[in-house]
Amino acid sequence: MTRTRILYLAALLLPLLFLGLQCAYLFYVRTTAPVYSVVLKAYDPRDYVYGRFMQYRYDWDHAESQKPANIEKHDLPETGRFYLPEHAALDLQDMLREQEKTKFVAYVSFMGKKAIIRDLHVDGKKWQDAWTEWRNRQAPPPCAAGTPGCAH
Repeated sequence: MTRTRILYLAALLLPLLFLGLQCAYLFYVRTTAPVYSVVLKAYDPRDYVYGRFMQYRYDWDHAESQKPANIEKHDLPETGRFYLPEHAALDLQDMLREQEKTKFVAYVSFMGKKAIIRDLHVDGKKWQDAWTEWRNRQAPPPCAAGTPGCAH
């Protein structure tokens, strides 16, 4: 192999090696980092530029919220964003606004001082199950064609 071919091969493989090492590091941190549960409260500075998400405020003072011992309260993040499928984002945002009826709990890990959300539960259920129940509850019951007052 000539020297230029070795340089081309190194130029091609070095970024791939770096990307692979970075992915392995993030996977290691994600699988070994402790998980804390934090109650969420509503927060909605709507920004359509960034896509579909539910934006929330962490409630670190709630009795059920867990705080890492090695991070001071003033260093804990105040807000977070959870990206969702487009069809579910606005519904979950509405569910979060109904705070007195529902309780949102995020399970987060920390990378430095940044909280990475790992899972989201609504009233003790995974968000997908709670969202499905909420959608079914919100839908009007079907009515037979020709029924007075029916929208068909």
